[in-house]
Amino acid sequence: MRALALLLLAVCCGNPAALAREGSGVILIVSERAAVKALARDEVASLFLGMGAGRSAIQGVTPVDSEDSELRELFYQTLLGRSRNQMRAYWSRMVFTGQGKPPRSLPPEDIVRELAQRPDLVAYLRGDQKPPPGTRTLLVLP
Repeated sequence: MRALALLLLAVCCGNPAALAREGSGVILIVSERAAVKALARDEVASLFLGMGAGRSAIQGVTPVDSEDSELRELFYQTLLGRSRNQMRAYWSRMVFTGQGKPPRSLPPEDIVRELAQRPDLVAYLRGDQKPPPGTRTLLVLP
């Protein structure tokens, strides 16, 4: 019975074993040249849900998602408690109703290069990674 429950959890919510294995959380990074100096957890949530237009602290900041599916799953589970499928459904609804579009996705190796070129971008990395040169940490999500 327990094995069946774990199987259902894995199917419905992604891969909890992978999430537990990560265990190190996520860090939010920006370029050292970015105007934004700090963001609260709720501001990050609003930003990555496309609700940043009315909030002065996050105006002019553009979120970037990682194409690394495990990292993206970890980020949204840690930040919002939502699975990849829940986020896909959320963005489908937002796009369909004309209320927004999801953040652009980049491969992890391109994120640092983009941050160097565009200081308005904000992205995330695994918590066990050291922020690359030219970036700084805005927030740590355990």
